[in-house]
This record gives sequence, structure tokens and C-alpha cells, in this order.
Amino acid sequence: MVTVVIPARMASSRYPGKPLVPILGLPMLEHVRRRAVLARGVDLVAVATCDEAIMQSVISYGGNAVMTKPTHERCTDRVAEAMMKLPGEIIAMVNGDEPLLDPLSITQVITPLLENAELDVVNLLSPLEAEGDYLNTNIVKAVCDQAGSVIYLTRAPIPFFRHRLSVPVYRQTGIMAFRTTFLSRFSMLPETPLEITESVDMLRVLRVQRAVTRPLRAGVVGYGYMGQIRHRNIANNPDTELAAICDPFCPDAVSALKVPTYQLWQDLISDDLDVVFVCTPNNLIPEVAIEALRNNLHVFCEKPPGRNLGDIERIRAAELLSPRCKLQFGFNHRHHPGIIEGKAIIDSGTLGDILTLRGTYGKSGGYDFHKSWRNDPALGGGGILLDQGLHMLDLFCFFVGEFSDVMGMRGILAYEIPVEDNAVLILRTPRGQLAQLHSSATSWKHTFRLEIGCERGYIVVTGLLSKTGSYGRETLVIGRQHAPGDRSAVGNPREETIYYDTDLSWDIEVAHLVDCIRHDKPVFSGASGDALRAMKIIDTVYQLPPIKRTLA
Repeated sequence: MVTVVIPARMASSRYPGKPLVPILGLPMLEHVRRRAVLARGVDLVAVATCDEAIMQSVISYGGNAVMTKPTHERCTDRVAEAMMKLPGEIIAMVNGDEPLLDPLSITQVITPLLENAELDVVNLLSPLEAEGDYLNTNIVKAVCDQAGSVIYLTRAPIPFFRHRLSVPVYRQTGIMAFRTTFLSRFSMLPETPLEITESVDMLRVLRVQRAVTRPLRAGVVGYGYMGQIRHRNIANNPDTELAAICDPFCPDAVSALKVPTYQLWQDLISDDLDVVFVCTPNNLIPEVAIEALRNNLHVFCEKPPGRNLGDIERIRAAELLSPRCKLQFGFNHRHHPGIIEGKAIIDSGTLGDILTLRGTYGKSGGYDFHKSWRNDPALGGGGILLDQGLHMLDLFCFFVGEFSDVMGMRGILAYEIPVEDNAVLILRTPRGQLAQLHSSATSWKHTFRLEIGCERGYIVVTGLLSKTGSYGRETLVIGRQHAPGDRSAVGNPREETIYYDTDLSWDIEVAHLVDCIRHDKPVFSGASGDALRAMKIIDTVYQLPPIKRTLA
């Protein structure tokens, strides 16, 4: 399936509001969209935008549009985010300021990918003939080798004609096509210095194809469920490679990987590594993380960040003593597509300020739930609130920040375990916003639901894209308050429902850490401060013991 995505935003640096400028009675963007629909071989055309006005304009003409984050500086990054919400194995990108777009050019750019499975990306070029265009810095020029592959892209007038030979000069048309697998790898890479200098995002493609930096050597401590996921993330990222594993409890799986293996995690972190992924039971997390930081290694820790508040405080103290090292925690729910798009909508201000949050996160339990190491205080530190509710608390903080008031109750309602199998929390921010959480191991059906009520509407995220699919299809519902005077369907407003089928959250986390390492940036998502904030809430609730249900 081939999908055309047209990135568009109102905040154009050279012409603000350009996508909706009328031309012969239609917005410029609508001319582009309609001409893209005419292209042979295209199954779907959609606009990717961060502006509500563009979204509503496209919908009003019967088109498809998806909302993206307002922070994208590069159109390819906007298209990569939109790709997560759209079907298709091939994505063609078309600039939204080409009202005279020839539909044939889209067919030309997708055909090589349809005919050659070894190609990942096609950048449609055209001959540049006018001298004025050659000198125009708004036009991106391309230098190609004799086989037609792009060597470099620049706004400068190249090649320089010291001798007048018959050398073709090309310009970038702004029409490109990618395999979705390639585009996801592309979007996970940080911007390159040349890309930033030239303001040409396709220069990042050359980096994907010709990576010149040594991949970061990664070690994994713990090769259970999460360790194996992190192995896949490392393999998926072109800037990382698996270099060592430690897990004495699954020797067969580890030995088949053909990398150095260790019985002791202390030996692994003494290896020639750059970053360590800590995927162990909670009791080992602080010990491994602290020692890795002392060895000047970057660290990725799964959640929770230890068994209690003291553990994360010890890890943070070690982090301060190793300022060159990056430390990140696995709060991947922030990067699920429904959460990403919901956050973008709320940040845009179209729904107004957040008033309330309500979260339900439940496990099915199971006949052997009581045997899990997570219910052993010595290993896990707490019950379902620490194990799973922590994710929802992080999302609460992700949307509204700190909470000043925390009240909670824990119960042992169904299982013979020493920790809670249910917890209910009520929270309030310094601004008076309210939140409610039910974390449960007795839902009997895997359940995820996050409701956010705002001044002028609401969003609801249900389901989670997971390996088993047991939480249901990930869905985002956006509802808007009735307009003044609108008395139709009172109490049942119009809703927009968006479904998601691709989860890149695990890969996005690792890409963020790699970006911070490569460019010496502070970790801003899943930072130790985020972990500390959520653990403080849990610590408050854990001050009182769980109450066991009495039999009638």
C-alpha cells in the first residue's frame, strides 16, 4: 500500500499561513491534495499538521488529516510521526506549497520502490537550468555520482564550474518516497550538524546510508522479557550494537547470540562498553546502575527505578557525581502513539486547560499471579501500584506536572500476597487540577484507560499496543464541548476516533538516549527527575500498610 503524506503548518518562516492562502477559490494546500489524489499507484493521501485550522480545512473538503506535534522543525520528522497513524509500506512525501504539482511526479518517485525491493528511499530531482535558480539559496541543489545516487545536497551553488564541462546540475523537487521501515530508522536519528547548517533534512538520509561513527557498544544486564525487547531496540538502531549480555538464568538463549556473556554483572560493566541497559528485578536496579555510572557508562534502567524512594535518591546521587553520563528510565508509555497525539492536541491549546485526569490500569491477574517475584517485597519492593500504576502516574505528571496533595489506599483483596493487588489514589496539583488512579491486579481483563478533561473538551486513550494485543487496539477519542447555542445531542458531543496499529515506543526511548549521548544533551524524557517525581507519590501512599479484605 502506498500513502502520500503532505506535511503542512501555518508557521512558515517565509510566508506564515501559506497552506490556507486561497487560489482560485481553494486553499493552496487543497490544490496540492487534490492533485496528489490523481496520482496513479497511490492508495491514500493524508495531510500531516500541527494546526487545528489546517486539520479542519482538510476535513471540510473531504480529505484525510492527522495531528502531529508542533515541535517538528523538519518536514520529514512530521511525516515520520504521521506514518505511525497511517497504513502503507511506502510513504511518499509531497510539499504542501506546490499547487501545480504534476501527479505523474508522485508515480515516478514511488515506482522504483515498487519495482526494486532493495531500495529504501527515492528523492525526485529535476534538471536545474536557469542561472538564477543555481544561485538561489531557497533551492536545494543535488550533486550525484554517475549512477545517479546523491552524493550531497546543499543550498550553495554547486558544482563550481572551474572548467566548462557538460556536468548536469539538479534541484530537489520536494517529492520523496520512503519505505516505512527506513523512515522509522531515519526519524530516530538526531539531526546532523550539516543538516542543521544547511537546513536540509535529507542530509540525514545520507547518514543513515553511510554511517561514519562507531556504533555505541551496549551491554544488557538481564535477558528476560524486557532484556529481549531492549536487544531488539539495540538491533533496530543504526547507532547501537549489542556487545555483551549478563543473565545466568537463561544460558541457552544468551549463548545463541554470539556475543560475550557474563555470569556476573560486575564483569559486564568492566567490559569495553558505552551504555548499559539494566533489565533486572527491582532490587538489583540501583546497585547495577550506580556501579555503571561510577564506571563512566551511560545507563538505561527499566521502571520502576528500584524498590523505594531511597533507591532512586541513591541513583540520582551517583548521577550527579558522573555529569558526563546520561541516565534514562523506561517510561515508554509517553511514546505510545495515542499519548503522543493526545499531548500534541492538548499542547496546541484547542481544548483549553486540563481540569481532571482519570486513569485505570489493570492486569488480568491469573492463577499463578501470587507466585511472581514482583509480589516479594525483598525483590519488588511493592505491589501493583509500583509495578504498573507507576506508568500512569508518570503520564499524569507528563500532562500536568507536580502534584502537591496525594491521598491513597491500598488493598489486598484477592491474593495471599504481602503487597497490594489494588490501589486507589486521588491527587491534586498546586493549581487545583484533580486526578484519580485505580491500579489493579484483579481486573480479570487487561485494561488501560486514560481520560483527560479540559475546559473545551476531552481526550480518552484506551488500549495499548502490546506484544500479545491483550489490552485491545490503541485508540484516541477527541471530544469537543458544544458550541454556544448548540442544543443538539446535549451530553453526547461529536467525537473523533483515531486508531493506531504501530508501536515504536521502545525504539523511540532508545533513540532519545542515543541522541543525548551523541550530542551531549540532557535527558528530558524519562529523566531521573521524572522517576523521582512518580516515586515520591508512591512513597506517600506506601506510608500506610495495605488493608487485607475480610471474608463476609
